Amino acid sequence: MSNIINTLKTRYETALQSDSDSSFYKNIHAYIDHIVKTPVFSAIMDKSEKEYHEGHSEIWRIRKSTEYELDYQSALTDRVENLSLYAGHYIDLFVRIYSPMEEYIHPSPGLEDKLDPVALLMVKGLKRTEETGLWSKEKLRVYNNWFKGGMREYYTDELKKFHLDFLAELEKLGIDGEEVLPELPKQKMPFSFNNRTGDFVFHDLKGTLSLGTQEFKVFSTLYTSPDYQADYLTLLKSYNPGVETASKTYRDNLSLIIRNLKERFNILPSTKTSNPDIFLNIKKFGYRLIFSPTDKET
Repeated sequence: MSNIINTLKTRYETALQSDSDSSFYKNIHAYIDHIVKTPVFSAIMDKSEKEYHEGHSEIWRIRKSTEYELDYQSALTDRVENLSLYAGHYIDLFVRIYSPMEEYIHPSPGLEDKLDPVALLMVKGLKRTEETGLWSKEKLRVYNNWFKGGMREYYTDELKKFHLDFLAELEKLGIDGEEVLPELPKQKMPFSFNNRTGDFVFHDLKGTLSLGTQEFKVFSTLYTSPDYQADYLTLLKSYNPGVETASKTYRDNLSLIIRNLKERFNILPSTKTSNPDIFLNIKKFGYRLIFSPTDKET
């Protein structure tokens, strides 16, 4: 038996004491990795993520039309996020640091010969990553916004707040920390999305959906809806609250937004290196996100 709480605390302290940015991000990865691969810990985070999505969906289930009502819904959303173990401080550490570093260290099948630019920025820094000549300087500088300036201090603060909240949750649940640590299978189609910032990770692709855009509003609605699906009218109202019926003209416009998202996620154009299509069009209903092959069978 291994005391998983002591291991968590050790990895936390190691991250805080990192003597370089590179080691800091590697140690953050090790800390989150311990949570992801410890069943009792990952179950807590999965539950928190589900509760966050359900709470968000309930708030926006019926989208209001007046500015006051929309502001009130936004305030309720802020409360759900602030009180969420998953959305409060964990999600940025997971999406921006853990997922890219995990893909760099343990690439998904078929991506073994790929390098992850976001992880390389964490490991080597912007200048040395630019010197490889493998990616455009513009693309790298967009990714580097996650790590430049005082961002290490930001992630340190997020880590401290999450760690304290997580220990409090473990204490509340009466978890003593004794458990074997089995290896968990890797996700077949890894996808992470931060509904607050628009940051996403899809296989070796990292990026950001600009807040306030139609693409962000449609995808955010799908991602936070029960079973990752929503009808046409709900999706249309996400960016055009005045819509009352899902006419063909409106549905055609929605399909263009979905196409834009597919291009943003490297689903289109379809090539050997494209990401798998996660958008399922349900005829006469709307759309659903498909994150694993087995989802299509249910």
